Amino acid sequence: MSLWRKTVCVFGAVFMGYGALVCLLTTFSLGNALSFFVGAVFFCYGFWYPALCAHCQAGWRAWFHRLLQGALVLFLGSFCLCSVLLYITGKEEPPQGADVVLVLGAGLKGDQVSLSLAYRLDAAFDYYLQNPGCKILVSGGQGPNEWVTEGSAMKQYLLEKGVAESDLLVEESSSRTMENFLFSKLLIEEAFPQKEVTVVYVTNGFHVFRAGCIAKQTGYDAHGLGAKTVPYLAPAQYLREYFSLLNFFTFDQLLLSSW
Repeated sequence: MSLWRKTVCVFGAVFMGYGALVCLLTTFSLGNALSFFVGAVFFCYGFWYPALCAHCQAGWRAWFHRLLQGALVLFLGSFCLCSVLLYITGKEEPPQGADVVLVLGAGLKGDQVSLSLAYRLDAAFDYYLQNPGCKILVSGGQGPNEWVTEGSAMKQYLLEKGVAESDLLVEESSSRTMENFLFSKLLIEEAFPQKEVTVVYVTNGFHVFRAGCIAKQTGYDAHGLGAKTVPYLAPAQYLREYFSLLNFFTFDQLLLSSW
């Protein structure tokens, strides 16, 4: 086996193992399993490369093989560029003096916030302390295997940290980022009637770019605040965000136009 084939196979096997580990440590979902599936594609391609070459020597099979090679190279290149963009965007600092700090939901473990969500809430709390007078809006509905809504769990977490209940707004119906912004906008308009409101939305660093695109499309004057990313989950989350961006610029645009 040539060196490049060994490299591809090892890369694929490592990602398969990593994807399986992520699912064991968190929950099994398509997003968490993406690393396994991507690794499987590369492993199978490297392992069966000679058979593919022998079978795809002419006609449409040869074109299919070239298309497959191009797709794998394009994926690797675009994923690397996308990850750099997400990392840089997640490090940008929002302006001070916002009226509302909007915390986007990120899943629970039973009725307790996940580590990723705790990072978001801690970042929002720090901003709240630096900007007296702003309100914190927590947004998230109840997902599978969650005992309560994300909004209620986030509210309880912030109350325990010392946030005044009068400074908290809670949205408990959303199930995805676009809904976080759309449903939260109604609460903001009720809390600040006839006022142009500045919003800082809080999410993990890798998610700031896409969340900002959604915020603009839903009519917000908003700036992103990137919270920490759980280190061992970073590769899986960047990979999932890459595919989420592809979905956002295609299918989500059709969904948004229907609102």
